[in-house]
Amino acid sequence: MPTLPHRYGIIGAGRAAGILAKGLRSARADVRVWARRSECGARFTEMGIPVVRDESALLQATDVLLLAVSDGAIGRVADRLADLWPEENQPTIALHLAGALSCHHLSVLRERGCSVGVFHPVAALQDAVPEMVEVSLSGDPAARAAGVALAQLFGWRTFEIDDERRPAFHCALSLAANDIVPLLKHAETLAVNSGLDAGAARTIVTDLARGIIDAYAQYGDGCLTGPASRGDADTLMEHFRAVGDDEEREGLLATHRLLSIACARIAHARGRLDEKLLDLIIRTCR
Repeated sequence: MPTLPHRYGIIGAGRAAGILAKGLRSARADVRVWARRSECGARFTEMGIPVVRDESALLQATDVLLLAVSDGAIGRVADRLADLWPEENQPTIALHLAGALSCHHLSVLRERGCSVGVFHPVAALQDAVPEMVEVSLSGDPAARAAGVALAQLFGWRTFEIDDERRPAFHCALSLAANDIVPLLKHAETLAVNSGLDAGAARTIVTDLARGIIDAYAQYGDGCLTGPASRGDADTLMEHFRAVGDDEEREGLLATHRLLSIACARIAHARGRLDEKLLDLIIRTCR
């Protein structure tokens, strides 16, 4: 098992920083946080986690530096930290949490003698520390080893991914975890507009979505059902009329048309829809 570094320093005060800080504190690790605004740092103080207002002091008290900041800020923060880099007692490891970005965004810290890498929890982080998360790692060998040790501290699992393939991998994650939310929201709204109360609409939509996700885990795209996969163009036309084409729902209608074509192509590839019905669905959706 990799040796657990003694001291962790977190740059940032958002949701990911909070999860890491809580988990490290629960594991009795030495952790402190730097937060730019006092109101952001206050919630860490309430959890009993030291908040440092001086980045130089944080660097000198840290073995593993975790940059829990927005993707666009990583390079700027790394440049600022490099200018403050101490001559002694400096961090030996620096990890950022951005799934789409390579470790090269921390290259200025590598030039200071720090091993750099990426520690990206593949999870929709909320408030509580999740019990099981897969973490994608990349970067220098020592940084990856530190990432494994950190994940083990949380009870999480790790896997490695090529830095150059991170953008495509992160797009896959966004499709699965982000793009599905407006689809669920639109589905819930349509259910409410059909006469259901809001609570019942959300329950029905989420139970259905949960069921298809479980089925996909077992059968892959063989779990696909619905009118497009059956070549049922008439039902799709009823859908399109029900959604309407006003400005507010224009995006929903376009999305439903595109996804219906995608469903039909999957069904065709699996031999469940012949060329004639595939062409009918495509023409109906355009």
